[in-house]
Amino acid sequence: MKFQSSQTVARVPRRRNWIAATALMAVGLSGCGGFDITEPIPSIKRATGTKITKNDVPRIFGLAASDDRIVTTVGNSILLQGGSAADAAVAMTFTMGVTLPSRASLAGGGVCLVKSSGETQVQVLDFLPPASRAQSVNSDRPTAVPTMVRGMAALHSKYGKKTWRELLAPARNFSRDGFILTQNFADDLAALAGPLFADPASRTVFSIGRGKPYPSGRRLRQIDLHTVLGQIAGRGAGDFYTGILATRLVEAVAAAGGTLDPIELRDYLPRWTKPLSVQVGPHILHTSPPPASAGIVATQMLQMAIAGREISEDSEVGRGHLMAEAARRALSDRLDWLGTDFGRSASVGGRLTPAYAKKLMTGFSPDKPSSTKSSANKQKFVHELDASTSFVVADGSGLAVACTLTMHHAFGAGRMAPGLGLILAAAPGEKGRNPLPLGPVLSTGVQDGRFRHAFAASGGSTAATGMANMLFHVLLGKESLQNANKAARLHHGVTTGETVIEDREDKDRLVRLISLGHRVKRLPTIGRVNAIACPAGLPSSGPPVCEVVADVRGEGIATSVNILQQED
Repeated sequence: MKFQSSQTVARVPRRRNWIAATALMAVGLSGCGGFDITEPIPSIKRATGTKITKNDVPRIFGLAASDDRIVTTVGNSILLQGGSAADAAVAMTFTMGVTLPSRASLAGGGVCLVKSSGETQVQVLDFLPPASRAQSVNSDRPTAVPTMVRGMAALHSKYGKKTWRELLAPARNFSRDGFILTQNFADDLAALAGPLFADPASRTVFSIGRGKPYPSGRRLRQIDLHTVLGQIAGRGAGDFYTGILATRLVEAVAAAGGTLDPIELRDYLPRWTKPLSVQVGPHILHTSPPPASAGIVATQMLQMAIAGREISEDSEVGRGHLMAEAARRALSDRLDWLGTDFGRSASVGGRLTPAYAKKLMTGFSPDKPSSTKSSANKQKFVHELDASTSFVVADGSGLAVACTLTMHHAFGAGRMAPGLGLILAAAPGEKGRNPLPLGPVLSTGVQDGRFRHAFAASGGSTAATGMANMLFHVLLGKESLQNANKAARLHHGVTTGETVIEDREDKDRLVRLISLGHRVKRLPTIGRVNAIACPAGLPSSGPPVCEVVADVRGEGIATSVNILQQED
């Protein structure tokens, strides 16, 4: 079902040389996954008596989707005010640290892909939180170096238009005035309330009394966090790393039993790096290098699907069998290059090529699943926890940002920095915790280099395969994001040899897969993917035709903004 949104015409503040403007805002709720923009501009201009010219384009255009409805609304608001996609991303990230602190925190980090129309190269912003080297007699819970604040400062410095203070205002407001808990956050809180509430600071903030966690629908305020956000907004990101706030942070982490050294906090800097890129048909797909590897696995699966579809049965069953086989091979191949550093030192660009995909598909049969070699020894240290979140955002200039955020475990280390309201990120490497489920995918056009697609996923071990299923439907099947979003997904348990399907899976395909020899296991969901598709590219010479979705498997929403020129 395509989402039918009402059209709202709103006045915006008049600027010099601008007589009037109208705004079209459409919001796709999670139940429908988003909406399709099908040239709304001409119809609106006819309704308002505005002249239509061949190259008339929106003054402001933007798309946003995330796992959290409040976060998407904040991004939508920044775009509506004329902010860039980078501005929206900064505001969304800080807001996520308030409204979904089980998966994002000012003390956590992540990785983003950024495409600007003024640059030919897609950029990777790596602000994954590393393990702290500090140790003390009071340290009983290894924590990571907080990286998110400087990561967002780097993004804002390079691509931002609005002021830093403006972008932190929504997060400050929601921490001070409170927000209504979503079911997603309430579920995370209920699942970990026992160990989390062993920490007095966390229990004070997230408990409504007697160790009972806040339920969905209740308003939660975080006053200590509001104070910290105010200091970052007023003094800048530097104060979090070298100023008075940095001193308080180091002391608070120590008091919470965590690990953080003032020197490593001072010296931390996010990294701008090159992506891994490969051509797939008319698109160039870009993703982050290891250790954030979800995009690597998804791209590799797509390449294998291309290599195998010539001999695969062209049916729902055949495509499902092909996807399961591609997942098994990609995840097995990853075990070969991971190493103990989760692939950070690995060279994997050559593993994304069509030639390597054909090599991996050797022995593929359209009639039966391949045998699964035992990978238990290699897999035992790889724990891909469902402890991340994602968002995508793009604007009319062609600037697009896709991010995945994490604390390496739900609620990170399970400790809050007392007096600051910050949930501390867990140290990667501790008990196998890692950023493997992270890693978005962006696509650009081969001929013009313009932005085409953005995909960002969460969901632990199923994040990569969830994203691969979307790529398969959209780039190979030429389907809309709407249909791809609703389609049942497949995954493969590389150590168990089981083909994993969603509960929504069609019964006939399930029966046929079993008849082919697949051992089937069910899951309620496989990944959560937020996505944008602009097949003609951004920026566009005319009205943009784009689609944006938040995954129907979560509670997120997708939004779009158009503000149009009007003449007398």
